[in-house]
Amino acid sequence: MEKYYPKMKDLLKSESVFGDVSPNLKNGSYCFLEYLRYLFEDTVFIMLIVKSSIKIVLTFTVLLFFVVSCERDVPVNAGIDCENCYRAKPEYVSLNAVFTINSENPFVPLTVYVGDVENGEVDWIDTAYQEDYWLDVLPDRYYSVKAKYKDGNNTIFVIDGDKVKLKYTETSCDAACYYKTGGYVDVRLRP
Repeated sequence: MEKYYPKMKDLLKSESVFGDVSPNLKNGSYCFLEYLRYLFEDTVFIMLIVKSSIKIVLTFTVLLFFVVSCERDVPVNAGIDCENCYRAKPEYVSLNAVFTINSENPFVPLTVYVGDVENGEVDWIDTAYQEDYWLDVLPDRYYSVKAKYKDGNNTIFVIDGDKVKLKYTETSCDAACYYKTGGYVDVRLRP
């Protein structure tokens, strides 16, 4: 059996719908609430409202996620890693060298130079046992790394260098700080 939904104007005219309701309650909010009661008795109508409410809640949640996720962790335009930013000026910064570690070269002897290898100013001599090697160096200098590899009976030297710079920013991160640029040396074997 099909359910009859009275129109608002029918509810305002009909005394039988409201019973003995005083005339000042027939118009205004009571009439609207009575009309909603008639509409909400049908579960199909309620399901439609619930379905549209879920869409609204999901849309709001997605928009809220985008607004919250736009909080700045690392400024994109500055290229500064604010996680590794120092508030006090550091005396040393890290130099990262990458090596090839394999069965023929389980360890790699290395020499770190201040300036070019040709200058001969040795800063550090060590052996790398892992592919990533970190060394603390003074900032604002150029460093070179010479790695010594075995290839059968031959010896191969791989040399690379980079300048480690220390810069200061007051606006790119949440607080004024010093950050490092450069300091990456790739002395891996090439195929």
